[in-house]
Amino acid sequence: MKKALLLLGTCVVLGGCLDKQETSCSGESTQALIKDILTDGINKAIGKNGQNAERDMQNAFDGAKIRALVSQLNFSVVDVRTTKNDPDSSKKFCAGTLNITLPADYIRDANKARELMSLASLEKFAQDSGTKLEANRVEESIEYSVQPTDDGKKLFASLDNGSKSSAFTADILTAVLVKGVLEKRQLEVAKAEAENASREQQQAAEQAQVQHELAAIAVQKARQKLDDANGAINLVWQSASKERRSQLLAEQRIWLKQRDLECKLKASQTTDEGGSEKEQARLGCETEMTLARINELKSKILN
Repeated sequence: MKKALLLLGTCVVLGGCLDKQETSCSGESTQALIKDILTDGINKAIGKNGQNAERDMQNAFDGAKIRALVSQLNFSVVDVRTTKNDPDSSKKFCAGTLNITLPADYIRDANKARELMSLASLEKFAQDSGTKLEANRVEESIEYSVQPTDDGKKLFASLDNGSKSSAFTADILTAVLVKGVLEKRQLEVAKAEAENASREQQQAAEQAQVQHELAAIAVQKARQKLDDANGAINLVWQSASKERRSQLLAEQRIWLKQRDLECKLKASQTTDEGGSEKEQARLGCETEMTLARINELKSKILN
């Protein structure tokens, strides 16, 4: 990655042509070039991430938004060393520690976005990728070179082997950019789930109401059958002579009590918690026993 600094107009802008300090590894012009190289790399990496993003995320990668985010980064190269001087030119080879400091809210927002994407935290991501992240500062050892033109009006700098820190920073800013989209997605999913849950709850309530009404109808039918059976047994009972009814009265009373107890027991053996099945079981049992008793009474009365 190479970058050239062109002094605007003449070298008078800097108060004279580039001096040794300006062309040194730690000079302000050199530092400015390194910052420009890193900034360009971060912008390009974010742009590439935007091209590969899902369709609904691509609008988040607005050029102005990207520039605004990058403008808040602070770049510095400390512990600068001149590792080599080219004996055949004015080129210097340098090394130092690059620090990229991000606003604290960038780290917070990026971690939130990564959480929404079910990705590891930035701290874990940094550890796994071999990047040093301390709070909101990304740190890396870098090597670069710097060389002025022969006329002293331009300064060229080159960052060797790229920068892992700038790529990591680009990923942080990418996460910050898409955080709003991810939160919107989350809200939409939550809304859809709530609406679906509401529909299911309404359907369940409607089904429960229908089942309740059907159960009530079934109980009514069972009660009607018992009423018919009771009416039939009363006709049979009334068809007997007074003397015969007197003879059968004690037996009939025992049968009525037996019917009541046996059918209550049968109803208690059902697993219905709502009560309708228990009631149907009791009524059905009484109807069945009553119909059987009608045949017994007919036999006893006729004989």
